[in-house]
Amino acid sequence: MKKISFLSLFVSIFMMSFAQDTWKVYHNKIEKLITGKPDPVNNVISIKQSDLNVPGFFLLSYSEEKFQTNWIRYLAVYDDADNMLIQKKGESKLKVDNEILKEMFLKNAVIKVFTWTLPANPDLAARIRVRRVHLCTVELK
Repeated sequence: MKKISFLSLFVSIFMMSFAQDTWKVYHNKIEKLITGKPDPVNNVISIKQSDLNVPGFFLLSYSEEKFQTNWIRYLAVYDDADNMLIQKKGESKLKVDNEILKEMFLKNAVIKVFTWTLPANPDLAARIRVRRVHLCTVELK
């Protein structure tokens, strides 16, 4: 019995060490993507032009497995030329109305959503290297 208890404890600790952040992407309240892997090839969703003509929104919800105190999460939308279109600071959700999406897609056929974190302390933030994490690519069909 002791061996089984020890084995189950070991397996549960092992599985918790592989826990990671996850994010969900919705458009017009329809789930489009759920993942925890930053994959620019597979994390692509398509939105039809007709879906932008109805009242609705694009929503990305980011869940951190391990919340880092004194760090600030950023969520941002970029175009193909790597120009920032929208940025949210200190939030775990990015919501963009269809009207704004429509304006973005007038100039860009593809937009990309990224996240990164920075320490709240500006001195510490100046000393670290920031790596953006690709969450999803949104293309207009």
